[in-house]
Amino acid sequence: MVLKGDPTGLEKKFLEIAKQVGKEINLDVYDLDFLQGNSTLRIFISRKDGECTADINDCASFDRAMTPYLEEDWVPEDLILECSSPGLDRRLNQLEHFKSAIGENLDLQIMGKLRKEDIEGLPKKLNGQNKFSALLEEVDAEKIKIKIEDLELEFGFDKIKKAKILPNYNFN
Repeated sequence: MVLKGDPTGLEKKFLEIAKQVGKEINLDVYDLDFLQGNSTLRIFISRKDGECTADINDCASFDRAMTPYLEEDWVPEDLILECSSPGLDRRLNQLEHFKSAIGENLDLQIMGKLRKEDIEGLPKKLNGQNKFSALLEEVDAEKIKIKIEDLELEFGFDKIKKAKILPNYNFN
C-alpha cells in the first residue's frame, strides 16, 4: 500500500470544504473518497471527543451543513453525498490513521506471504499467509512495527496491501 496521497482536483476542494464544515460543527473528517465515475462523495466523520465513531445524528448534522456548499455551480449536478462513521473496523490508509491506531489490533493483508524461511520464530499457522491479525506497536513515516504472539515484525507501507482495525467486541 502506498499511503493515500494528498488529494487533487475536485477531491481536494471537497476535502477543504468538509474540514471547514467539520470544524464549524465540532466533528473531524477521518477520510474522504470522491468517486468521479458515479459522482459519489463519501465522507467519513468522527467525533472530536476521541471517539472515532459518529452516530446518525452526527452524520445528519454534517450532511445538512454540507448542503449549501454542494449547491454551488462547480459541483456536479448529479453528486451523491454519503456521510458515515469510519466504523469500528475502519480502514487505515493515511499515516495519521496508523498513528492513531497504535495499541490496536489490526487485520493486515501484505504483498507476498510470510515464510518461515525468511522469519525466524514464525508460528507454523502463519507460514504461507498473507492475511493475519497483529498488534500495532509503532509507526513512523516509512513503516509499521507489529507484534504477532511473541514475534515482532516490521513492514514498509509499500508491502501492506490493506489494513484495518480489528474491533474488540468484548462487552464485559
